[in-house]
Amino acid sequence: GEGFGQSAQRQVICLSLRAQCATIITCSPNDLMEPIHNRIPVMLSREAEALWLDPMSRDWDVLGKVLVPYASEEMEAREFTPTNS
Repeated sequence: GEGFGQSAQRQVICLSLRAQCATIITCSPNDLMEPIHNRIPVMLSREAEALWLDPMSRDWDVLGKVLVPYASEEMEAREFTPTNS
């Protein structure tokens, strides 16, 4: 997998004029998503989420190791037809 300092991409989306922003960190796809797209958002496990949100976590080598594709076996892909609303 790719680490934070390598080619994980960050996209900043400004949500309002008040400068409230969100960051979407992407990584290479897992086996399930690879046929669909070449990048996926990083999805953290509960353990990784706790580490990522811990304000005392400042070791980028450790934090970068959680920015990897989510396990394919924990996901399900379904085909859908978009509708106009």
